[in-house]
Amino acid sequence: MFNLLFILVCVIFAILLGKLINVDITRKPRILARTWGHIDQGNFTYIYLTFQGPVILNLSSLSGDADLYISDNNMYPTFDADTYTLHSATCGQDIIEVPEIVQVPLAVGIYGYSEMSEFILEVHENLNSSYPYKQWAIIQEEGDVQSIKPEKNTEGTNKRDTISQVPKKKKRRKTDSDFSTIFSILEVLELIFL
Repeated sequence: MFNLLFILVCVIFAILLGKLINVDITRKPRILARTWGHIDQGNFTYIYLTFQGPVILNLSSLSGDADLYISDNNMYPTFDADTYTLHSATCGQDIIEVPEIVQVPLAVGIYGYSEMSEFILEVHENLNSSYPYKQWAIIQEEGDVQSIKPEKNTEGTNKRDTISQVPKKKKRRKTDSDFSTIFSILEVLELIFL
């Protein structure tokens, strides 16, 4: 009984101390998907993005300079203005906020300006919007999926259609803040006991 009473007093003390300090923890946006690669000068590489909710695309050039060209109606966006919907062509980090109203899959063209450009493309949740549902994103790189083709055996009859390569979902690490979990628990305890 004494242990339970001691824990209850500690929880109440922590709640009151938290109210006195008034801690406001800013939450970092979760990374929903990530891919990386390299591209030669003057070439494009294409990535197709399926997602739910508003997201932010963040292209970081590790070496060289790579730029983003995004389209929801053209599968191969280029630097021609009529082929892309959104773009970012800066030296360094390219960031684009993609609203939830665009059609998916979204075609992302990454163009290499330098002789060899290494990049990391991250898809973050957009904390500036009040999207009520859980956000997610899946990246499919060009060439990851081969089409279904019938195989012929030696007798000339068709075997079942087979898929030579099936895309696999990339596992994400859980990156929720421990602080927000603790404060959520403390708020529930505060509602119960006060």
